[in-house]
Amino acid sequence: MWLVPEKSTLFDQVLGTAPEPEHFSPLADIIEKEDSYEIDVLLPGVARENIAVEIKNDILTVSGERKNVYAENKTRFLAESAYGKFSRSWFLEGISAESIEAEYRDGVLKILLKKQPAVMPRKIELK
Repeated sequence: MWLVPEKSTLFDQVLGTAPEPEHFSPLADIIEKEDSYEIDVLLPGVARENIAVEIKNDILTVSGERKNVYAENKTRFLAESAYGKFSRSWFLEGISAESIEAEYRDGVLKILLKKQPAVMPRKIELK
């Protein structure tokens, strides 16, 4: 499994594919286990109905929107939180797409990706 590059480049800016300022990229942790991967996407403050998880052409994408809960007419003293639309994508290799599961709890989206049997390590006995 490889992380699809998301950094804005001059090439992206010229072609118009760079993220707009009101977009952000949520943090994610990827844990490899013997028979699976787990992706934890940190989405505090994002409502479940504002999150989408989809797979297309072996690319897993998590997207959605974190709404700004502050009124427009208020001046914030400090603003470190990101708001707006977000998207993260990962290229899946050796993953069984039919077995992907997702759960959202306490601001963390957990995605379980089971490895295909051919990808899992196995011990070969000598004869």
